[in-house]
Amino acid sequence: MNLHFLTALFALVVAVASDLIPHARATGGTTPAIIDLVLSESSSNSSSGGGTTPDTNQTQFAINESNRSFASSASEQSLIDAGVARIVIGEQRIYIGTQQVTAINQDPIIKSFGGANNWARTDYETTGTDGRGVALFYTGERLYASFSVDGTQGTPAQDFRRATSLEQPSWFRSYGQGGGARIAVLSEIDPSNGDLLRAAHISALLSNGNSNTLRLERLELNNAQNLVMVASSFFSPRAPNGSALARQTTNASPFIYRLELSPDLLEALSAESPDF
Repeated sequence: MNLHFLTALFALVVAVASDLIPHARATGGTTPAIIDLVLSESSSNSSSGGGTTPDTNQTQFAINESNRSFASSASEQSLIDAGVARIVIGEQRIYIGTQQVTAINQDPIIKSFGGANNWARTDYETTGTDGRGVALFYTGERLYASFSVDGTQGTPAQDFRRATSLEQPSWFRSYGQGGGARIAVLSEIDPSNGDLLRAAHISALLSNGNSNTLRLERLELNNAQNLVMVASSFFSPRAPNGSALARQTTNASPFIYRLELSPDLLEALSAESPDF
């Protein structure tokens, strides 16, 4: 009787183990996606900074799913309630969005809370062009902000052109030809005061030479620790030198586009799109 009992118990243990082992492997295989989801949530504003402080050596990315408008006087709780994109650096919480300046004009805004880092900046782009604050990306060392603009007005001192450089590819230095299409502007920001350190205009290219629509989807670092911009590009995505990539398919816009940049935003290192 005891022998029969032990045999049955052994069979039960084997059956349970066979169920557990595949489950453990499946969980292990999906861990990177789970980690990525947690990082996205930690940077997209479900709390006012309470709870565990994020590791400042980890990358954080936060993007506004749609335009988020607020004033420089807005409280932090109102930004949280509105779902404004934010990243957290230690005790500092930084939010990005848009300020409705007039009925027909918008300017970007970044606002910081926490300790000595309480500031609001509305001077990134102050022309008649519509400018919006789109996303934040923190690498553990550098803070990047992504904006959008739909043209060029005013002087370089009034927009992102003041933070470009002759060391950059020419298409990085301004909106370019035309107007109306919304392009991306990648910028490095000083988290201590919001200063604009460097900017690069990233656009697509129409056959007539005008700038065409390009929309940021994500920022990340690659293995070489270079900045990678993942975007939706309308015809045509650009090569690193600013020329149009050669089209290989007849698929319609927008196209997936990946642009690799140096961390200082001075160089376009590589560009690719599955359709080009």
